[in-house]
Amino acid sequence: MKRFDVNCFSGHWPFHSTAHPGCDHLAAAHKAAGIEGGLITSLQTVFYLDPLTAARELYQQLPEGYGQVFAVNPELPDAAQLCVDAFENYAVKGIRLVPTFHNFSWEGKGTQAVLSAAEKLSLPLFITLNLEDPRVDYMVMQTTLDMARLSGVLKDLPDVPVIVTHGYWGNLSGLSSAISSRKNTFADISGLNAPLTALDQAADLLGCEHLMFGSGAHLHALSCAVQNMLHNALTEKQQQMIWYDNAANIFGFDGGI
Repeated sequence: MKRFDVNCFSGHWPFHSTAHPGCDHLAAAHKAAGIEGGLITSLQTVFYLDPLTAARELYQQLPEGYGQVFAVNPELPDAAQLCVDAFENYAVKGIRLVPTFHNFSWEGKGTQAVLSAAEKLSLPLFITLNLEDPRVDYMVMQTTLDMARLSGVLKDLPDVPVIVTHGYWGNLSGLSSAISSRKNTFADISGLNAPLTALDQAADLLGCEHLMFGSGAHLHALSCAVQNMLHNALTEKQQQMIWYDNAANIFGFDGGI
């Protein structure tokens, strides 16, 4: 069964230490779990004033079979042009927005320009919820998102694939109509660690055609997402859709990026 991780990270988290900031450890952990490749975001791109610097550093160490997702704050000057530059130079396969930390307006000029850039470049959009466990918020407090408002945003987004990441079961319940009714819209499983049946419930609610395997490693534990995929009531065909097939259809790969 082929396996691919659409949501993983490298680099340093500014608010606490990360045990394995480099790509080599992530690739080794993936290999041990039978995962063939992944999409990596540099954690520094979330907070750097010049995220291109972090994107370049990650590009220089990307393992074979991996691409990167470029995180950008739409409030940065020329944020849309940063996305274009990252796409043209640093093997970028998607654009990540982190509204819980960046607290931007969806109607803002910068945000609309980034969304337009994603559409023109045919880059899937990653919308990241709960990037860090809110129970450890200390230096920076994450914003709580209104799921009804986000549902409206999803329905109004340009016609590009969207992957909602780090969504807890409650988040996905609130977004279920917007995700299941919109073509090429997905949720990853990185936030589905409680209850124990959360993955099965998400599959029933959204359909396996709207789920992708994303671990959140190394910011989150790879083993949690892997165990969710190994202990559930899904059929082998449904598991393969989540592990690999849905991502392969969106990102156009077979065996690696």
